[in-house]
Amino acid sequence: MSNVYDIKKRIKSVNSTVELTRAMYLISTSRIRRAMKMYQSNQLYFNHARQAIKHILSHMPDYSHKYLKHEHESNKATCFIVIASNKGMAGGYNHDVCTAALNAIKQCRTGIVLITVGYMAAEFFRREGYTVDFEYRDIIDSPTISAARRMMESISERMDSGIIDEAIVVYTHMINSVKQEVRTTRLLPLLIQDFQDVVYDPDFRDADITYEPSPEEVITALVPQYLLGMLYGTLVQAYASEHSKRMQAMDEATRNADELIDKLQLEYNSARQGAITQEITEIVSGASAIDG
Repeated sequence: MSNVYDIKKRIKSVNSTVELTRAMYLISTSRIRRAMKMYQSNQLYFNHARQAIKHILSHMPDYSHKYLKHEHESNKATCFIVIASNKGMAGGYNHDVCTAALNAIKQCRTGIVLITVGYMAAEFFRREGYTVDFEYRDIIDSPTISAARRMMESISERMDSGIIDEAIVVYTHMINSVKQEVRTTRLLPLLIQDFQDVVYDPDFRDADITYEPSPEEVITALVPQYLLGMLYGTLVQAYASEHSKRMQAMDEATRNADELIDKLQLEYNSARQGAITQEITEIVSGASAIDG
């Protein structure tokens, strides 16, 4: 039979764990709400930018931009941007996105340039024998437009210098609070056909739109901003997905800990009852021995 003191000590330890997992659950819940507000604000701009680009392209079918092409065939290196997290305790979040990225890299027929976001992604690929060309750690803990801009400038420099001719982002998209999906998305170059599914808002479709100083200059300025918004959106989605996974993991851990506490409480009651019975037996035996 287990010692009463040891069981009581273990119950106290598990209770401390429950307090920690519940606190982490609440923190992740709060951060998910904040992330989705950020994403929705960005998505509003993102949708309007897509509508504007499609509207201009519909009047300029032969237009091309260094980042916007009619077709693409990769002849140079492909840049992979893998977005994971800096911490664990989030279920299979890091493993799933890194494994998906690894599969995509293995299927790539050209050279690769590897950019990782988050400590876990960098360490994963180093263990797999890959060289991480550039590593961002602090960005994923608090995604911002300025952080996304720094990343975009680094990717654009490689594109402009001819080191790469394609950039692919591997990240986790949060569909809802209980379902997340790893996605592999082409960031660069944009293709004209990428905008065929755009549906105009009624106000946008019916408006008499004039582009100043010219449609060419507007779309030339708009495309880099669109790419920036696209990259920022993936960072925010990854951030929200990480905390959604962590929230699920902490909820599961709390339930398991509660079940363990119930089990330990039964053991404690049984051990305590056994100890009391033993003490009574010893007292009765001692009294009998004195009387004898």
